[in-house]
Amino acid sequence: MNFDWRYIVAHMRSIMARLRRASPPESALHSSIAVDPRTNHALIEGRRVTLSAPQFRFLFELRQQQGKVVPYERLERLIWGDAGPSSHQCLKQLAHRLRARLGPAAESIVCIPGVGYMLASAQPPATILASLVANS
Repeated sequence: MNFDWRYIVAHMRSIMARLRRASPPESALHSSIAVDPRTNHALIEGRRVTLSAPQFRFLFELRQQQGKVVPYERLERLIWGDAGPSSHQCLKQLAHRLRARLGPAAESIVCIPGVGYMLASAQPPATILASLVANS
């Protein structure tokens, strides 16, 4: 299989551009989000938020992999298993509902189009790009 390196370089540049546009303000970073696996609750800046089971699994995985991009496929398997919906649109809707429940901390959940989701951190874009390449 032959790879066109120009395509890969162009794709990485577009990802970097998206990361620069998607970087949340310092006050909304993931450090204000805590999850409790015993109760399926999230603590957002000290405020307790009840989440549905899929929302909790989504947020818990992002929190476990904080600062790293979690691919769509991995999230779908963790949330719904092999028998669940295999559409990125279902995951997108779940992320939308989760963000609505999180309030101001919702900006911490960043979608990297064509790749997956991540819980934003204070890492510079170059470090995030390195984690993208390592996860693929």
